[in-house]
Amino acid sequence: MMRWMACFGVAVILQFLMHSAADARAPELDPLQGKWNVVELVIDGAVIPQDQIQYKLPSGGKIEIIDNAFIFKSPLDGRQHARTFTVDATRYPKQIDLVDSDSNPIQGIYDLKGGRLLLCVSDVAKPGIPSEFAAAAGTGRMLMVMERPEAVAKVSSEKPTTAAVPVQSPRVPTLPSPPATNPPAAAPVGQAIPARPAPTPLRVIDDTELAAKLVGSWRHVDGEGVLFVNLNANGSFTTQRQFQNTQQFNRVFTNTYVSVGNWHVSNGALIMQVKSSWRPERINQIIRVQVRSITTKEVVYVDQLGRASRDVRVQ
Repeated sequence: MMRWMACFGVAVILQFLMHSAADARAPELDPLQGKWNVVELVIDGAVIPQDQIQYKLPSGGKIEIIDNAFIFKSPLDGRQHARTFTVDATRYPKQIDLVDSDSNPIQGIYDLKGGRLLLCVSDVAKPGIPSEFAAAAGTGRMLMVMERPEAVAKVSSEKPTTAAVPVQSPRVPTLPSPPATNPPAAAPVGQAIPARPAPTPLRVIDDTELAAKLVGSWRHVDGEGVLFVNLNANGSFTTQRQFQNTQQFNRVFTNTYVSVGNWHVSNGALIMQVKSSWRPERINQIIRVQVRSITTKEVVYVDQLGRASRDVRVQ
């Protein structure tokens, strides 16, 4: 009986605290509470396709608002990252200020229309309150349109399915034949032929030495931006992606998107197995690249599709 009374007392206290927090919250924050999915994103004139938003944003496009904070949950460890904000619903458009790590406000405007949350903020480098929900090129602004997860799921279920189109392998171009060269003229009888210097042979290193040289941080540039790969001496690795067209999102909110896994070297190849990633399709994926050359400053390798790349050592 005493145990039941104690549990009842704890439940009453928790319920009281929850109601107290809700009562203390400003009423203009109530419609913003809950989970949201980013369905439209424009950054300084660059429109991010809807089917790419979940892959380009560190949160996968999922945001939760609790009281006066934007909450992002890491897809790796489940840890939460928050960015607090204040609003002024008496202005038109309604104003919002986000506080960054340096306590500098990031100014913006917001509105709720038809179940959608519109948010337009200025860049840290170009402060100022936006006058409209637009992010034209040169303004440095970011425009986000968010919907509730249940609304996004309903729209996705109503989309017609399309048949997959097989991808054809690219044609390998035929290289032209090298031009014919005349054989060197024979030396006159009795004249010694000068010996050509022998080419310096390439030094082949074993897997142990290659692995030791690979330890460190490498910078890889591709069509999506910059990928930093950190190969640790204990056989683990982490990657961090910096997209060219979503840097403002990272400055306004968070920059936590990484992949982690294990790596080793076998027969001159770097083999990486992804254990967890903010992209679900990358989990358990094995990446294999054949190292062609490595120095203290760069590494040249060929990936699984036969593409040659050169990465620069950062650390």
